[in-house]
Amino acid sequence: GSRLRVNPAAFNEAYMMYASTSPQYSMIASLDTATEMMKKDGFRLSHRMICGAIELRKELARRARRAREALENRETGKNGESRQGTERKQEDFRRNGNNWAFGIWQPEWVEVDGQRILFEEADTQYLASHQEPWVLSPEEGWHGFEEIEQDYVMLDPIKLTVTTPGLAEDGSMQEFGVPAPIVARFLTEYDIVCEKADYYSFLMLNSLGTDRVKQEAFLEALDEFRLHFEENTPLRDILPGLARAFPKVWGQIGLAEHCRKMHSFFRENEILKAMNQACSRLPEPAMTPSEAYREIVGGRVEQIELREAAERICASMIAPYPPGIPLIMGGEILRGDSAVYRYLELLERFENEFPGYGNEIHGVEKAEQNGKIVFLILCLER
Repeated sequence: GSRLRVNPAAFNEAYMMYASTSPQYSMIASLDTATEMMKKDGFRLSHRMICGAIELRKELARRARRAREALENRETGKNGESRQGTERKQEDFRRNGNNWAFGIWQPEWVEVDGQRILFEEADTQYLASHQEPWVLSPEEGWHGFEEIEQDYVMLDPIKLTVTTPGLAEDGSMQEFGVPAPIVARFLTEYDIVCEKADYYSFLMLNSLGTDRVKQEAFLEALDEFRLHFEENTPLRDILPGLARAFPKVWGQIGLAEHCRKMHSFFRENEILKAMNQACSRLPEPAMTPSEAYREIVGGRVEQIELREAAERICASMIAPYPPGIPLIMGGEILRGDSAVYRYLELLERFENEFPGYGNEIHGVEKAEQNGKIVFLILCLER
């Protein structure tokens, strides 16, 4: 008899509609264990965890401040330097990255008992027991949200967003930068796993199992990264898996050069602007997502290359990571001149120029053709 032909992409979309991680016994056992821990000693364990996260935040803030003060000190004669000498140092940083540090996304100042003090100088117990220092205010600009409502959202103390150089306070891209995906890959060599990595930030979770030893290992890894950056250590020595997988591209390059190359790509192609535009402009719907899903179930879809998908109706959502939110839903038209299409083209170029750094994109399959990565989109048949 004839062989049954199955479209893998269509089958995966249908399967994911009903698949769930909920029945996994390992997860259920973990939840039962956590529930028992919280019932017996939950308050003390949670408070200790929050205090530990705050101490780590303070240390990262202190490090960032020391680097910033060394760079931005404009007092004539301090440390025997003139204003001109300090300005030369600032220009050197913008070009070469001397005197840089990892930062932490949080308020620089907090109010304690009516007094405005630096975050890292505030009492840990106070920060761990009061909401006010963690609430994002529309009057403050550190968070970057221009139209946020008062008392609408607050930071989670145990979720630390660590920032890397590359972005100015106004959101523009600087001449010098250290892309976060490279830092995240480096940290995996120390068995330190980031929850997520954006272009210039990565998220770390200070959970119940994170003790001071693990925090010190994390800080030591960041110091090691900076040291290897300053020495431009070859990737084959510090990222051996990446160098072995792509020896022609990464076999001879050093870490600093690697960072400069990726940052230049992000800067020259204005990748953050492209991402923001793709997220803020709504595509044109041709049908509802449920109607598009019925086309998948009915087998009336086809998988085509991105360059051929312009003006076609997408069968399923497309959600690049970052930012991890849908840019287009099933049943919407992927216009060739749209911000979504341009962003997907940019991501495809990035994966070809920086092999080994491919982003996960829901709704996009990837294939290798003639040594190049090609994005495949599931579209409705014409």
